[in-house]
Amino acid sequence: MLETVPRDDLWLAQTPQGFRRDAGRAAFARARAEHWECSDDAQVLERAGIRVAIVPGDARNVKITTPEDLALVEAMMTSSGF
Repeated sequence: MLETVPRDDLWLAQTPQGFRRDAGRAAFARARAEHWECSDDAQVLERAGIRVAIVPGDARNVKITTPEDLALVEAMMTSSGF
């Protein structure tokens, strides 16, 4: 059955996600060796035992993956005088 999930405990994750290079390399090497299935970088680090912090984001932090995304960012830059 499809239904709307409660949103009280949902968070939006933005990219890029930041972490120390050495910690990330070690976590991703372990993930490859142990065949982990993770949905994003933070989950890999958490599973490797590295504490992940949640920090405030910004709605203007737009990931550009499609021509529509690029057009949106260009419009945002033009309207803000960036």
